Amino acid sequence: MNMLFKTITLTLLFVSSQLWAHAELKTSLPKNGAMLMQSPEKLQLEFTKAVRLIKVTLSTKAGQNIPLNFDGTSKASIVHSILIPKLSPSNYQVNWLAMGGDTHKMKGRFNFNVNSNEANATNTRSNKTAKNQDSSAVSHSH
Repeated sequence: MNMLFKTITLTLLFVSSQLWAHAELKTSLPKNGAMLMQSPEKLQLEFTKAVRLIKVTLSTKAGQNIPLNFDGTSKASIVHSILIPKLSPSNYQVNWLAMGGDTHKMKGRFNFNVNSNEANATNTRSNKTAKNQDSSAVSHSH
């Protein structure tokens, strides 16, 4: 019984240390699935532990790569921010590759959508004009 207890304890310690050793993506900006009214200024990835961000790519749904000024980081950090160019309305995908302190590589991706701010502004103006015309018609009726 004593040997069984030691074996179970050692196994649990080994497994738990392996689980705790790996970092995960905690959150991103933009968030996965976000619908943005304007282009974001940066990508931000926050991990549960400090990691070296090795590679980040940004592409449209059609597969067009958006150039980023990012060559990887040599310093481990929990939060990584990357400035991005102004994005046109489209669906975008971010792919990332990071390395934890234990040299374990992790990868992931998330998507977001940039809507046309001009189209929304035009719709908003059209709706306001229609409402004003409706309320004008109502307020001027005798």
